[in-house]
Amino acid sequence: MPEGEPYLLLPGQACLGITTENVKLSPRLCGLLEGRSRFARLGLFVHITAGFMNPGINNRQVLEIYNASNNALALIPGTKICQFIFMRLAGEATYHGKYSTNIL
Repeated sequence: MPEGEPYLLLPGQACLGITTENVKLSPRLCGLLEGRSRFARLGLFVHITAGFMNPGINNRQVLEIYNASNNALALIPGTKICQFIFMRLAGEATYHGKYSTNIL
């Protein structure tokens, strides 16, 4: 989708998005992907089930976007609708699953 071109998300509708940023975590860090409160107050959910970022990943984060409001919401690429929270692990771990490096 071109930068700046809106996508209209209707009430009760869901879609997938992906972050512009690539997240690369060391084996000593994990993270959480969270929505921003300004958008939550409008009824926009940014992730439904997959908010955890595993240690050792190197990818862009997929967003499970849902409109829980009664109004259509215009999603504009490049808008900062989520935030990352990083946590230091007591030990080390590395995710080696199917999505450790998702590339479009």
